[in-house]
Amino acid sequence: MALQGHAIREAERIYAHARELCWELGEGHELPSVLRGLQRVRLVRGELEEARMLGEGYLAVARRQGNQAALPDAHLAVGETLVFGGSLVDASEHLRQGIDLHTPRPSPSSDVMVLQDPGIGCRFYAALVQWLTGNMDQALGYAEEMCRAADALGHPYTRAYAAGRSAMIHHVRRDVTATRAAAEAALDLGTAHGFELVRAQAFLLRGWALAMQGETGEGLALMTEGQAAWGKTGALLLRPFHLAVLSEGLAHANRVEDALLLLADARAAAERTRERWWEAELYRLTGELSLRGGRQPSVAARWFQGAVEVARCQGARSLELRTSVRLCRLSPSPESSRWTEALAATYEQFTEGFASADLRQARAQLGR
Repeated sequence: MALQGHAIREAERIYAHARELCWELGEGHELPSVLRGLQRVRLVRGELEEARMLGEGYLAVARRQGNQAALPDAHLAVGETLVFGGSLVDASEHLRQGIDLHTPRPSPSSDVMVLQDPGIGCRFYAALVQWLTGNMDQALGYAEEMCRAADALGHPYTRAYAAGRSAMIHHVRRDVTATRAAAEAALDLGTAHGFELVRAQAFLLRGWALAMQGETGEGLALMTEGQAAWGKTGALLLRPFHLAVLSEGLAHANRVEDALLLLADARAAAERTRERWWEAELYRLTGELSLRGGRQPSVAARWFQGAVEVARCQGARSLELRTSVRLCRLSPSPESSRWTEALAATYEQFTEGFASADLRQARAQLGR
């Protein structure tokens, strides 16, 4: 799974057989690892409901067995599926418990078989949740802690995972320089050890950073290669996010209509798999590119308003803020004052992260 990707059919066949043996022989200490393996296959294939149920089963078995080594990873298994489904508050509680229960180990425990250290995974998803919910400094703190802990462990896949996930956090923060540095570190580790999923996402995010820095041709080539490599592993998880990243690169190359088609594909993929965490951003980007493609401001406004509604439902304050700024920048309309009031109300909910790009833009829009 580390080398070829979590969604490979061989992994599913082996874990399914292992589960049958567990049923025949009676519940033993192998069952948690078996359930986790199947959960990873389902998750990366974008089968979120099945992954959630397997994760909850994993957690129940770990609790019943008193398997302290498995509990942090079991909370991670449940938490990550909740994050992708947009249930940020519920996810946060599982991730907190995973971090609290986790004890770093120099090598994977014999009590549960994991691909990467669960404390690292919990910190990545905690960083993502904290950023989405508006705790931007805490998000960066978790991401930095994740990378330090991974380097201290020295476990190759954990280090590669942490570097790749760090690039993802910096991307959502819109920090181009940090995204590029983390993606290049992930690419080096993924290439050295043959970790296909790590390499695929590293190509994509490094390409995005290059495009944003003006190296559009090379950036687009890398993004296209990364997206294709990710798909070849059978992975459907993160497809909406990756297509959104690629659409930004296309837009940067003035291929607006191609970018809009990709965003339509991304929205359809999110609907099929119910991967909701980046849905508000898909709507915002569609509104942005609709304007660039010559559509009426009213068309863009509908996309922006949809993004705000989704973000509010999820408690994703950072995405609500980002889109509210864009709504206020539309051509003057009878609703302009209402949008400005809404932006001010959203801005007032933030208590940290004031140096971030999104909050700086909000302050400038509000004239503060």
